[in-house]
Amino acid sequence: EFHIIHEDPDDITKKRDNDVAIYFEDSEGTFWVGGTDGLYTMDKSTEEFTKKIPISTFDIYEDNNHRLWIATGSGLFTYDLQTKEFSNSLRNDNNQNSIVNDHLNKIFIDRAGNIWLGSISGISIFRPSKNKFKHYYHIAENPNTPASNHITAILQDNQNRIWLGSANKGVDFFDEHLNKLGDYKSANNN
Repeated sequence: EFHIIHEDPDDITKKRDNDVAIYFEDSEGTFWVGGTDGLYTMDKSTEEFTKKIPISTFDIYEDNNHRLWIATGSGLFTYDLQTKEFSNSLRNDNNQNSIVNDHLNKIFIDRAGNIWLGSISGISIFRPSKNKFKHYYHIAENPNTPASNHITAILQDNQNRIWLGSANKGVDFFDEHLNKLGDYKSANNN
């Protein structure tokens, strides 16, 4: 049996809207809920919400250093579970080491600890060992690039292949060095 928690825009202890893009429980047991109206924590015993970020939030992932990586419509947020502090990274056209786009759909951390960010404009991969981002885009003339820049899903399988789902061009899969191995497209995506 499901228990429904209703939104209430007039009650600050409730979520403002009824949409949910992501829910996540961190390693300390805090329950996070994100949607177009922001990112919240929810006390499961009282069902009270506390707004943490007033920005559309689409995905959350926790790394081995107890830091949350948060994909939003306004850049990449990180939250340190120990210091309880947020930081924000935005696209900067004058800095190649910034994220590829401020609208991030998906976050994934691979087995090597690299943080993958799927956006509406391609992929940013943060390599902690180098402390920098690398970007990958769809290039029409190059069949070895992702089929689309609008990345909505990222996964690593047990053979270390990276699978990228897109909003409109199917699924691509790559080896861990981003050599394209193949793709799957719907009949409508020739």
